[in-house]
Amino acid sequence: MTSRLVSLVVLAAAICRGPDGVPVAAAGTGQLQPGAVKALARGKILVAGRELRDPHFAETVVLLLEHNAQGTLGLILNRPSDTPLSRLLELPAGGSMPLVYQGGPVEGSGVLALVKSDTERPDSKAVLEGVYEITAPRALNDLVKANAGPDRLRVYYGYSGWSADQLERETRSGAWHVFDATAAIVFDAHPDTLWKRQIPRADERMASARLP
Repeated sequence: MTSRLVSLVVLAAAICRGPDGVPVAAAGTGQLQPGAVKALARGKILVAGRELRDPHFAETVVLLLEHNAQGTLGLILNRPSDTPLSRLLELPAGGSMPLVYQGGPVEGSGVLALVKSDTERPDSKAVLEGVYEITAPRALNDLVKANAGPDRLRVYYGYSGWSADQLERETRSGAWHVFDATAAIVFDAHPDTLWKRQIPRADERMASARLP
């Protein structure tokens, strides 16, 4: 994780803490499922627990881009905005005009973008099978020129971040449920209802864990 990303994690962690330094998102009363903390990794999704009331993360689905001993970075998948990318960046003429998603509470100086592809792409970093994080402005410009739609390209302004061990503590509290991500989830055609369709998976897992 670069020093710039570490700084973002520290800032995001400060934003998401309560007045006594306790993570607000850890206020849920859910029950930890076996292996949930060990499952945290790049390419996983976090599904917010029903008891999570932090306005930054309530009813969100978050894709993890980085997770290591220094902290965690992710993008909220289900908060589309009405803001066109052209308001944030100068785009090539004649291309697509993607809308920007709210990736999290930390505002950066640029944007992050995810692209769906069956093959490895230059200037990108694999997040999971079929999903790549764009790492160069030129690659984003090329996709805009090619009129890539929301089924292939998602652009995010802002990040979600947790300091070292913060996400582990929140997951132990039941604030988050950890699942494998897929390209279909990341590029879901109806992101506004994504959490409502994912949270039953967590309910089923918790119900199964309670069976004798």
